[in-house]
Amino acid sequence: MIGADRVGRLSDHVAPYFESNGRERRNYELTPTWMKDFMDRRNDRAVRDVAVELTGVLLARSQRVALSKSTFTNGRWRVPTRLSVRDGYAFRETNEGGGPVSLRWDQLTQVMCGLGMVKRVPADPANATDRWTLVQSGHGL
Repeated sequence: MIGADRVGRLSDHVAPYFESNGRERRNYELTPTWMKDFMDRRNDRAVRDVAVELTGVLLARSQRVALSKSTFTNGRWRVPTRLSVRDGYAFRETNEGGGPVSLRWDQLTQVMCGLGMVKRVPADPANATDRWTLVQSGHGL
């Protein structure tokens, strides 16, 4: 929801990473513009009700993504999901793998870069590896 505040403030360079490109409507949900519109249309409703509705949106999206990745192999239909929805109830089918949910560092740093919290520092000739560093505004957060 915080991302909805970025509508109209993202640079032309960063906006395509957060917004749908217009050609692909299936990835439009949860973009900053979608979230802002969602919240604006519900600003007179109780937060709890909006949270319940948003949870439904997230569950429906997770099911669509899982179904889009489903396969029919050896006479069996396999839907790769850890979450199923039956009769209006969500069920966890399996646990996450051996540890906590993995964090995708590259995506996280790209988001933080778009928010102006970090920047990439050119490679040090000694180790030839670029690195991320907090910018001044990132320290305050």
